[in-house]
Amino acid sequence: MPLLSKLKTSRKTLFATLFIFYITLFSCGNAITEMREHLLDGRYYTVTLTQPANGRITADPEIPSNGKVVAGREITFTATPDANYMVKSWSGAVYMTGDMEKATLTVSEDVEVSAIISTNTIPEGFLFIVPPASEFTTEKEIAVQSGDNPV
Repeated sequence: MPLLSKLKTSRKTLFATLFIFYITLFSCGNAITEMREHLLDGRYYTVTLTQPANGRITADPEIPSNGKVVAGREITFTATPDANYMVKSWSGAVYMTGDMEKATLTVSEDVEVSAIISTNTIPEGFLFIVPPASEFTTEKEIAVQSGDNPV
């Protein structure tokens, strides 16, 4: 076979191999995505998810069992409180406006994520009376009427 014909065949083979590699690398599942991100960036940080006593937190995408997450990855956390409990706050992630049960994190350092979940009922023996706002004109009047000693 002439040399020119061999070069054409080699180029076709090389092109086909690179094309298959590209398709495999950039279109297959989470493992390939992780490998691609590692090749593009290479920095990983540990994300530790601490479960609250009165509920459960899930992460999307799921945090690997070793906790290592590539830098720049955005993770959405969802807290599911037990009955009669509610999410009060988050640590390590920023809650999503309008939905205290969701929070996000863009990984840029080692971080521990957790939520404070506490009872959403009024403790027995407490009575809250909230008068209409039209009855008060200043904070000083509110303090006097509520029994506080205004300064």
